[in-house]
Formats: sequence, structure tokens, C-alpha cells
Amino acid sequence: MKEVALKAQVRVKTDTKNSRKSLRKNSIIPGVFYGKNIENINIAIPEIQINKAVFTSEQHILNVEIENKGNFKAVLKDFQLDPVTDRVVHFDLMAVNETEKITVEVPVVAKGQAEGVKAGGVLQILLHKLNVECEASKLPEHIEIDVTNLKLNESVHVSDLNLEGVKILHPKDAVILNIVPPKGEAAATTEATEPEVISKGKKEEK
Repeated sequence: MKEVALKAQVRVKTDTKNSRKSLRKNSIIPGVFYGKNIENINIAIPEIQINKAVFTSEQHILNVEIENKGNFKAVLKDFQLDPVTDRVVHFDLMAVNETEKITVEVPVVAKGQAEGVKAGGVLQILLHKLNVECEASKLPEHIEIDVTNLKLNESVHVSDLNLEGVKILHPKDAVILNIVPPKGEAAATTEATEPEVISKGKKEEK
């Protein structure tokens, strides 16, 4: 498990919408730090640092140094993006310890080139992230799925995965990814199977 170091400043208690806006103008992103037996702390982290935790295809354990509070291990629990610029505008960090069970999202990564793709199909990932429960020490960076032997119209379900020490919280029959026919071929198949409709209406007079 990779670890990412973050340095956070504590925001003043008189935190306001204007003060948060001012931070963002200076490329510093406001957020909150919380955890078991820890009082919520309003913090702020430079945008370039928090981006390392947000814009990644992996889940990380974060080493967070909070001024005048100490060093903590945490995970990114949530974040919000600006709908126009896609910049991070707020984040939530949750403190963890190695033996504590946590619930987080872990990215899905497809490995290999599927037989169905070689045959002209398209790999479709329906669940890009999976909700899992595990001890922080066993948290995977990502969940890798080998799709090499996956044929056209075949799928991988949650029940197909077996991760030691990690419980996937989605229904067992949930489809994670599949191989589907190209759009044009799928449409042609649909048209071919649709019954011909014969109109019994009055013919248009010329």
C-alpha cells in the first residue's frame, strides 16, 4: 500500500464561506479531518497535495501532518468537485489505525486484453469503484480483474472475486464489467429481432 504525505493547516473556528473562497483563490483547499475519538478538525491543504489523493486510480493511506495537532494516518473518505472546472473544492479525511476496520471505495482496474475485445467487442466497466470493508493494513490500492479470458457477452460479478481479508459490500450478483457487442452490431441485432408491424390504417389519398 502506497502512502502519500500531506501537510495541513488548521482553519480558524470563525470559518465562513468567504474565508473558504479566499483559500481556494490561493490554491488551498478547505476540508475536514475526523475519526474515532477525535474531535472534528477544520483543515486546509495545498491543492497540489490534495490532488494526489483525489485524482488517482489507487486508494492510498495518507500520512497527514496537522499543525499543532500531530501526525495521523487517514484515508480520503469524500470530496467535492467544482461542476465547471472540476477542481477540488472540499474534502473529508478519516483517521484510521492499522487494526481498525474501515469502509472505503477502492478503484477497479481491468488487466489484459479480453478475447471478446479481440473479436470486436467492447469492454464496459459498470462499477469503477467498489465499496469494501477491511482492516486499514489490508486495504488494497486497487482491485485488479484479469479480463484476458473474457468472451463476448460474458461478465464479471462481485461473486467472482475472492479478496483475502476484504469484504465487498455490493450485492453478489452485481455486474462489475462485461464485454458487449459494438453499438452498430447491437442495434442491427435488435432490428432483426423486432416483428414487422403491419398498419391497418387507411391509406393516404393522393
